[in-house]
Amino acid sequence: MDARDLNAFLAVADELHFGRAAARLNITPSPLTRQIQRIEAALGARLFARTKRTVRLTAAGAHLVGEARHLLALAESLPGRVQRAERGDSGVLRAGVISAALLSQADRLQRAMRRSLPDVRIAWSVLSSAEQVAALRQDRLDLGFVHTPIEHEGLVVRGVLREPLIVALPAGHPLARRQAVPLRALRDETFIVAPRERVPSYYDRFIAACHAAGFEPRLEHQRQTLVSFVALVAIGAGVTVVPASVRRIALAGVSYVRLTGAVPPSELSVAWHPRNASPVLARALRLVGTGRAKAAGGEATGDDTAH
Repeated sequence: MDARDLNAFLAVADELHFGRAAARLNITPSPLTRQIQRIEAALGARLFARTKRTVRLTAAGAHLVGEARHLLALAESLPGRVQRAERGDSGVLRAGVISAALLSQADRLQRAMRRSLPDVRIAWSVLSSAEQVAALRQDRLDLGFVHTPIEHEGLVVRGVLREPLIVALPAGHPLARRQAVPLRALRDETFIVAPRERVPSYYDRFIAACHAAGFEPRLEHQRQTLVSFVALVAIGAGVTVVPASVRRIALAGVSYVRLTGAVPPSELSVAWHPRNASPVLARALRLVGTGRAKAAGGEATGDDTAH
């Protein structure tokens, strides 16, 4: 069946008269009758019940009316929909995100896409930075929000957010009411952290900052998300150092306090593969607020970096 068959069927369904339907189609009744018979044979169902004086739709014919109109409307709109996909106005963006970025850049991108590109759906995957790098290289993601610096050979990585680190403390902790505390004041605490393989740059910089403050941190490794870390703080399992945007997790029993001293900031970057030609990716990158690009060694440069 093609569009001509569907139009012929609908003409008869609308008119319930082969003569009037044939006139509407600028043909004679005989070829129209044969065309309907071919359609019925192809579908294996009678579409019309005919007598010498009446034509009426069968149950199968009544069902086909809606399907035929839908198919013709789809065919008519197909060029426009294809052109929208080519421009990146519709489609799917496969985006990876670390849990910390859900509260900052991912939220910003989701809102911007909904406002500017309502026909684009973002398929989010919460993954570690290393997992995102692997997925970008294997074309399983279009875009990733990762902690930097990070090894990213073959990818483009561009800085989008640098924010201070804060500490999440149980609400009853002696330091919880302070405006700010030095990192060394936490030397006797148990720190809830992700394993190094999940966030190597953050992990190494945190350990180095503790060493610079004069102590070896006591660590409790967890493979969960930041929400779980903050929940563990709430029950008194330890403390956790997180980006400032995590303050948005307003959990009872948790207080957030600014850290002072030589504490490195959290650096978030957006990453993608330079050979990814997705027009949706191109549109998304224009919506992501970007700062200076990151070179392989982590130093800021004025250009995107691909290795």
